[in-house]
Formats: sequence, structure tokens, C-alpha cells
Amino acid sequence: MATKNHQYPLLLVVVSVVLCWGYFFSQGIVTAFELWLSSEIYNHCALVLPGVGYLIWRQRAELLSQQMSISLVALPIVFLTVVLYLFALAGGINVLMHIATFIALPALLWSVIGNKAAKVIHLPLLFILFAIPIGDQIVPFLQDITTDMAVPLLEMSQVPVFRNGLYIDIPGGKFLVAEACSGISFLISSIVFSCFYAYISFAKTKKRLIFVFVAVLLPILANALRVYGIIMIGHLTDMEYAVGADHLIYGGVFFAFILFLLILGGERYRDVDWFKVESSPSQQSGKAHYNGHYAILSAYCILFVSASIWAISIERESIAFSPQLTETQKFDSSAFYPSSVPNWQPKLGAPSRSVQGVLEQGPFAYAGLYSGQNNELISSSYRLFNQQRWTLLSSGTISVLENQYSYMRLSSHTGNKRYLVSWYEVDGKHLAKDSETKLYQAYKAMLKQPSAGIRYVLLYDERFEISDITDDLIKQSGSYRNQLYLAIVEQFKRDSGE
Repeated sequence: MATKNHQYPLLLVVVSVVLCWGYFFSQGIVTAFELWLSSEIYNHCALVLPGVGYLIWRQRAELLSQQMSISLVALPIVFLTVVLYLFALAGGINVLMHIATFIALPALLWSVIGNKAAKVIHLPLLFILFAIPIGDQIVPFLQDITTDMAVPLLEMSQVPVFRNGLYIDIPGGKFLVAEACSGISFLISSIVFSCFYAYISFAKTKKRLIFVFVAVLLPILANALRVYGIIMIGHLTDMEYAVGADHLIYGGVFFAFILFLLILGGERYRDVDWFKVESSPSQQSGKAHYNGHYAILSAYCILFVSASIWAISIERESIAFSPQLTETQKFDSSAFYPSSVPNWQPKLGAPSRSVQGVLEQGPFAYAGLYSGQNNELISSSYRLFNQQRWTLLSSGTISVLENQYSYMRLSSHTGNKRYLVSWYEVDGKHLAKDSETKLYQAYKAMLKQPSAGIRYVLLYDERFEISDITDDLIKQSGSYRNQLYLAIVEQFKRDSGE
């Protein structure tokens, strides 16, 4: 019994470290869990941690036979995840918060069981990273590649086809390769499943990599074939089938068949004796040096408590942003004509204040002030256009007088074209991209400085090209920003009765 009992203090240390992780990273865990349940893309993430626990339990005999000692190599990783988590918490950047949360857990376990023990379960520890809900950023790429492959297949089948962005027109009707048709859910779950399956089924790294490669390539090819098949069914049945919810049902059955083929191929080459279950730990159990473990546990407690205090101070001392007019600024009401674009229909949250209309001799314009109080300047749920009516043809940035502006070129199902030009202003700083703006907001919040801002959007119709827009902005010399800013302040004054 002595060989077993000496491991109990180490188990207590491991449990304590996991509890410390759960306490400090609680917001990252909760927001990730909510995303696991709400998004079908990430439903599989809820099974990752139980799966990792099962893999570690299967290897408990070999794990307990290793000498347990603290690992100093993992300490910098833990510290960096804490800093990254604070940064993400200050800026409200959930994706960075989730990355920090689920990198910290394997790093913490590595630090308390030591290098030799961590090497035994290094793949299960890495599998914890699959709990990070990330990957939907590649949806536009998957939509493009699916359309790129489906259209030639239709042409080879002698089906008259016309492509307009993500819209595919055939004589019987029109199909849109929407986000739900990108195959992202099946691709991500296939990657996770293939890594688990390869680990428990193959002994050699080469066989594992080949299986995972096939599991990544097959869903992409299969999704293109699925879209092609759905369009062909619609074409052959005069659009009676494969429309509405039918194509989702057909897709689910098709993907289940592809997964079955993947498992069937894996079983053909499986190393049957590689991952045996041992009923009890080896009698040559390793020993642990508990003085070091207790010291590192105390250090973690101090680190997490200190970081928590800092996080609370950032939240309490955040400074609300409010635009101010100088005495020399004047607002010419004739430069801004209140108006709306009925079929634009963006989703930009609930700004503290917003204004929209047509600038004099210019495009339709929108501006929204986001104070950071119960709203965000940038969110993954925001959309600049209605994706049911418009499809993205291209996007990028243009440079005007040393300032960058983001643009999107859109096309409707009727062939109309539009440009959306947008940018941000945070505490007077001009920013173009979502990522750099979000990072700058987090930086300002960490310094306890104003981090709220304004989002500007200009909408040009199909008569304009990028060169025209660039020339137009240069001629205005930033007057759009000034006009919009002044229009917002004037509107705010009217709202407040000043």
C-alpha cells in the first residue's frame, strides 16, 4: 500500500492546481462553455476534456511509474497565459481569452508532474487545445473553395451554370453557398475525431499523420461533392427536391457516410495491440518531491490572486468615452441629409448613439458610438450586410493620405454591386481593421485609459470603383470623418435637449 499511498499528496496538488485554474480562468471557461452549447460548429468541444481524462486514465500505469517533479520549463508559459488572459479580459476579446484558458491548463499540469511524466501523456495534454472554440474564421475560404470545385463539376455534367460570387445560377433556379454550406462543422469535428482516433489506433507517427491528413482533405472534397449533388438533384427534379431543409438533411446523411468510410479505412490499418488497458498501476511507481510541489502551488495561488485583483481594478476604473466639440468646430446641417438604405440591413449591435444619412455630394454614411457600457465596438456577431441578400466578392484595404480604410465589394442575387468602406476611431486614433482595433482597445483598457470609439461606414453603389473611392476620399481630405463626427455630436445635442 505504501507504493500507492505516496502518490496521494501529488494527486492533492494536481487537484488544487486545477481548482486554481478554474477559479482564475472562470470567465474564459464559462464563455467557452456557452459557445460550445450554442454553436453547432463547436458542440464537439464539450467532449474534449472528458475525452482527455479518459486517455490519461488509460495510461495511468505508465504515468505513475514516472518520477514526479516540478518543471520550470512550463512556468513561463503559465505566466504568459495569465498576461494574455488579462489583456483579453480588458479588451473583451473572447477568442484570446479562450486560447489563454486552454493553454494554461496543460501548462499547469506539466509544471506539477514534471517533464518525464508529461512526455508520457504529451498528446492528451495537447488535445486539451481542441476545447478552444476557434475555426469559424476560415468559413469564407471554405465557401470559396467549395464554389470553385462545384462549378466545374456542374459544367462537366453539361448543366448551364453562371457564377456570381457565391451564387450559382442554373436554368431551374439559384443556389447560394452560404456559411451553413461551407462544411466547417464537419471539417472541425473531423479533425478532432481523427486526432483522437489516430492516437488510440496507430503506434507510428507517420501513420497518424497520414490518417489526419486524409481526415482533413476528405471533408473538403466531400462538401464540394455534396453541394454539386444537391444542385444536380434540384436541376433534375425541376427544383422539387434539395431545396429548403432538404439539402441539410441530405448533407447530414452524406457526412455520416463519409465518417463511416473514414473509420472503415482506419480499422483496416489499425495497430490493434498498441493501446492496451492495464488494470492496475505498475509496482515501480515513481516518487515525487513534495517540497517543490507545495512551493509551486503557493506561487500559483499568489499569482492568480494578484492577477484577479488587477482584473477587478481594470473593470472598475474603466473610463467612459464621450465626444467633445471644440469652440472652433462648426456643424453645417446642409452637409448631412438624414436617410436610410432599406435593403442594407446591417447588424452592428446596440451603439450608445448612432446617426446615418447621405453626405453632401457623397455616399450614404453610418456612424455609431460604442461607449463600452453594455455594448462593444467590435463583435464576431456583427455583420455589415445582410448575408441572405448580398455575397462578398472581395475585400481588402485602401490607403488614403497615410490612413488605411477597409473595403468590401458586394454583389446581390440580382447582380447589383456595392462597396462598403469602413474604419474606426478609438480615442482619436484612426484604425482600419477589426483585429488591430480590438487589440488597441485592449491595450488602452489595460492602461486604464479611454477604450471606447466610433465605427464609420460609407456605402457606395455600383457606379464607383476602388480608384474612384480613393480619389474621392483624397479630395475630401478627411472631411467625411469630420462631417460624420460633427453630425453625431449635433444629433447627440438634439437628443439631450441642449
